[in-house]
This record gives sequence, C-alpha cells and structure tokens, in this order.
Amino acid sequence: MKKHALILLFPALAAALIVFARCSPGDTGESALLHYWEKHPASPLDYVVAKFASHKWVFLGEHHRVKHDVGLHPGIRWDLVNYGTEEESAREKAKQERYDELMARWLEEDVLLPGRPALVYTGVAHSMAKYDEYYVGQGARQLVRMGNMVYTDPYKRDMFFVALHAPFYDSGTRADIYPFDGALDRLMLSYRKDIGFDVKGSPFAGLTHKNRSEYSITAYAFGDLYDGYIMFKTPIKDYVGMTCIPEWISTEADFKQYWRNLPNKEASIEFSKTPFEEFRKTFCSGNPDYGEGFKRRFRRLPEIESR
Repeated sequence: MKKHALILLFPALAAALIVFARCSPGDTGESALLHYWEKHPASPLDYVVAKFASHKWVFLGEHHRVKHDVGLHPGIRWDLVNYGTEEESAREKAKQERYDELMARWLEEDVLLPGRPALVYTGVAHSMAKYDEYYVGQGARQLVRMGNMVYTDPYKRDMFFVALHAPFYDSGTRADIYPFDGALDRLMLSYRKDIGFDVKGSPFAGLTHKNRSEYSITAYAFGDLYDGYIMFKTPIKDYVGMTCIPEWISTEADFKQYWRNLPNKEASIEFSKTPFEEFRKTFCSGNPDYGEGFKRRFRRLPEIESR
C-alpha cells in the first residue's frame, strides 16, 4: 500500500489548508560551494520529495507573494477564507492575532501526534524553529513562531526545515539585504540552474554575514537557520509577485476588509492609503503590468557581480 503525505498550506493572509494524500562542512570559499552544487544537483521538487525518505515532516518556508514559488505546492482553497461579513472578518482577525499558536496546536493534534507524514508550506517566519526572531522597536521583543513551538521532543528528530531563496530582512538596519552578503546570488551567476541543497552538514553551513546586527537574522550562520535551501536561477531583482484573485477582492468593501485584516501592519497602513482602482491596476491578475511594483521593491538591492 502506498503511503500518502499531507500537504499543509498556511499562507500569510489566512489559515488556508489543503489535505492531500551529507557531506562534511569545510571551506566556505565560493569555489568550494560551487563545487558542492555541481556534485549534488537536485531540482527543487526532487529535493523536497527526497527528504521524506528520512523525515516525516518537511517544512517549506517561503517569502510570500513570489510567483515562481507556487510550483512547489498545489492550489490554495480560497473558498475556506472569507472576509465577506463583519462576523467572518472578526473571526479571521481573531485567528491572525494568535496565528502561530493556532497553527502549532492544529499541527500537533492532527499531524504530529498521529505521526502522519506532511509537507508544511508556510511563511518562512512562521516555520522558523532553530533560531529566534525579534520585533525591534522600542527595545527588542522575541516573537515565538509556530516552528519554535513544535520543534520539541519527540518530534524534532523527524523534522527537516527548508527555506526558499529571498532577501533577508535585517531588523538592525530595517532593510532587505542579500543573504550572506550575496554569496549565494554570486554562485548562481555561474551555476544558472534551479537547485535544492543541504545546508546542515555541508560547506554552506558556515556562511555568515560580515556585518551582524543584534536581534537580527544576520547574527546567525547559515547552518543555524535551516537544514536545506532552495534557489532558482531567477535573480532576486527579477522576482515577480503573485496575482490576486479578481473574484476575491472585487469591490472597495472587499479591499477594505483585506487591508484591515493584514497581519503585516505596515502593509495594512500602506494599502489603507491606496485607492482601490490603483490597487486593482497594480496587484490584480489580468494586467500585463502586474508584478512591476513587487519587482521595484527588490530592485533597491545593489547589482550582484561575480568576483
């Protein structure tokens, strides 16, 4: 009898869900890293699937709204998400305020305790387990994420955490930056193929940032963050954003409910000042110019050049 795994999707805007069925660390010089990729080629999809041979639960963390990431999971059941009435909106908002806690509780009760294999697809911030995230404002406040909550005995030995390539957010400088000073992106200028690869136990584990900020992701080595990583040949500066579903945000009332309930409060404030028609023109599907705004966001990063 074939074994079937769950594929769990926790998108950023709502708890949407679908149920479906090593090498030693060494030299972190770029030539050694490129050699490792060449010796261990694997497509992103093959890489993720292969991890189920040795782990029950694979966590796949994504940046949010990056279009080429979608090929790694099936379609999202948006009919499970509804902001249409005040009651429904209040229910979704209540969930968002306890988002990580609710995800962790459901995951433990329905997946971990019964021992059901699963691919958990969620925002990379929610899937973090091996390091701590902080909100930096007036001081620093630790954010306990879903991954932190479930990464416990006896489950953690059967967990594997993979991140999809995207800019890191440096809470020290409050800016998007290239991971590890652009080392991965420079490698891709030579490699030019999509790849999934191990971080833990590989030469990549020792990569660090030259300038580290306290309470920031830059304070950690690559191997302290993730077990595996996925990169696409598309440069970050050319990343295209997701298109929204026209029927889901089709009126000004829908749009108001949308930005009111965004977990990202800065984005909520920004969209509250955006006219509905401008939002539709910039972010909704069917428009050939869609994605340019998202591209421009990452174009603020400097050009990556090979050394």
